[in-house]
Amino acid sequence: MRIGVPALRILAVAYLLSIPGLIYQAALQGLSLGKESMYISMTRQAILPLVFAFLLKGFGNLNLIWAPLSWLSSAASRLQQLSGNGKGKSRFSFKYRKEKQKGCSLRKAAFFAYHKIRIHRGLWMKEQENLTGKGITAAVLDTGIFPHMDFDGRIVAFRDLVYGRETPYDDNGHGTHVCGILGGSGRASGGKYQGAAPGCRFVVVKILDRRGNGRKQDILAAIDWVCKERIRLNIRILNISVGTTEQEKTVDDLLVQAVERAWDDGITVVTAAGNLGPAPGSITAPGNSRKVITVGAGDLLEPRRGISGCGPTRDCVCKPDLVAPGKRLISCAPGRSRKEYVVKSGTSMAAPRVSGAVALALERVPDLTNVQAKMLLCESARDLGLPRNRQGHGMLQTDRFLSLL
Repeated sequence: MRIGVPALRILAVAYLLSIPGLIYQAALQGLSLGKESMYISMTRQAILPLVFAFLLKGFGNLNLIWAPLSWLSSAASRLQQLSGNGKGKSRFSFKYRKEKQKGCSLRKAAFFAYHKIRIHRGLWMKEQENLTGKGITAAVLDTGIFPHMDFDGRIVAFRDLVYGRETPYDDNGHGTHVCGILGGSGRASGGKYQGAAPGCRFVVVKILDRRGNGRKQDILAAIDWVCKERIRLNIRILNISVGTTEQEKTVDDLLVQAVERAWDDGITVVTAAGNLGPAPGSITAPGNSRKVITVGAGDLLEPRRGISGCGPTRDCVCKPDLVAPGKRLISCAPGRSRKEYVVKSGTSMAAPRVSGAVALALERVPDLTNVQAKMLLCESARDLGLPRNRQGHGMLQTDRFLSLL
């Protein structure tokens, strides 16, 4: 069988592209290019599969270093089998310089080098990007916000629907704690207690009093105000770490309709699953909305001592969508406590972890929609082995979520 010029060119390119991978591997492992040579006799049966392997694995995955190393090592054993009996040999052969290390095959070395390249490339990209949620504004409906040192002047708007005050404050501490988990810089702790998106901005609406109680009309008014101001203040995320304990379908429907309007306006709405669990049907409104991202607490799901809300909802919707850590989280405290940080637990603490992850994603991909964000969050979550109505799709994995963008 005669080998055409295109085939020779492809094989030559494959050989040349394997050299950087070998050099990089040698640098990583401290290997030296051995003097031993491996001769591969090309047979009629192996030429075309070899070319197709290069085209598919090399160009298809856009990884031209891994492709030659992988299929050349696998092709070697196959070709030796085909040519070992001395039959079917062609006039064409080439010499491939193999790395030699005791106990380390070419396939294992290539596999290790490939993943080391991926790891180093990932760390380099992370260092270069340094995602902090900068430029992304998150609206938080809660008890307010104290101008803590960790917020670095990033409170761009504050609205009080309870007492009508104009300057930011928090007479309960719940809202400040939630904002710290979402986007605290950790400045007061030397970076130890940093939030998920330490560069994001805050728009806070106070809808709960100092006891943590509120009225449904204030919640509805707050959501409506956020929707009206979303363009002017560039609001991309709405975090609602509150929920109604009433079982009236009318109240639930009003809250669900309000958050779904915000969702349809393009805002990524993240709500807490509530702390009435873990009994079935314990998701609080507006977390029972089919559209929004409902977050439970993955470490508060114990059958006896757990409190994280579980589905299904009244309308047979499987909730929550995913879970995040919510047990004994340390975050910002209001000034009146004489402490910079305080410990709190609940699904209210889990929701801002997800909101912060979404802020990082929006910084990287500004055109990311709320539907896409929800799908990727669910796809990247780690399965805990629990029923879907308890864990959703699993535990939040921010790094894997960002890697899917």
